[in-house]
Amino acid sequence: PHNVPSADNGDPRLYLYVTFLNEAGEQVDQTKEILAPQQDTALPFNKKVSFSYRLFGLVAQANIVLKYQPAWSKEKDLVWGKTIQP
Repeated sequence: PHNVPSADNGDPRLYLYVTFLNEAGEQVDQTKEILAPQQDTALPFNKKVSFSYRLFGLVAQANIVLKYQPAWSKEKDLVWGKTIQP
């Protein structure tokens, strides 16, 4: 017996959020990818994965956030975040 949650093998998920902004800082578009090991969205081990997005407006920057949700929790924890500008 222990006090450490061990249900992470159940169905943990990564959430990738991307928000696209124009020059005025207004949101042009947003997207979300759910990456789950027990679904078709599982990431292959040690291989590069690319996501493509079709944008319909001018984009000045993108805010990218990656969050992790353990199988035993409803809360999502921030793993990584970055703002990029072309």
